[in-house]
Amino acid sequence: NLIERISEIKASQFALGTTLGNDRLQAALVASMPLRVDSSRAHFNLPVGRTLDGRVITERVSADLSPSGRERSLELALAARAGKRGVVQFNLSRTLEAGHSEDAEPINAVVVSYGTAF
Repeated sequence: NLIERISEIKASQFALGTTLGNDRLQAALVASMPLRVDSSRAHFNLPVGRTLDGRVITERVSADLSPSGRERSLELALAARAGKRGVVQFNLSRTLEAGHSEDAEPINAVVVSYGTAF
């Protein structure tokens, strides 16, 4: 077997949000940390060569499965009614250590959208 075993996985995630509004204007604020492996190891039995008679030579190695960083995001959303059937929405977000990589550059996003019912 290529994967011999995976040790006990300890993982965590977090999200907290709040909303405020009335029939014309709504606001939401969300802070989150997506699912991340906090600790675990994978143990492999890797083929590294063959003998002259064709027998496979293997080597046992292990790898840490926990990433280098912890992704964190913060998002603010504002939505306002536009006429009887429309809604204009504005979202602003910032993500740190995207993909759980401590070397990842911060990601900022601004989204403006309009929706209508028909």
